[in-house]
Amino acid sequence: MDIEEEDREFDEDMLLRESKLRFPDVEEWILKMAIKAHLNLGGEKFVSDLVKGEEIKKTYFQGNEYVTEF
Repeated sequence: MDIEEEDREFDEDMLLRESKLRFPDVEEWILKMAIKAHLNLGGEKFVSDLVKGEEIKKTYFQGNEYVTEF
């Protein structure tokens, strides 16, 4: 595994961890698909920043996200 693959794997792992914290009700496979799409569309590398995370969230979710209520 070269350095670029290791960096991408690290970014995916860290984004998955943060996504699980922000979206605990979303299934893991959906989060993984979203993360891969984000990175493939030229998404930025992982930087743990609450403000930046909210900006990314607003980019993909503009009030139309599905919410399960019991």
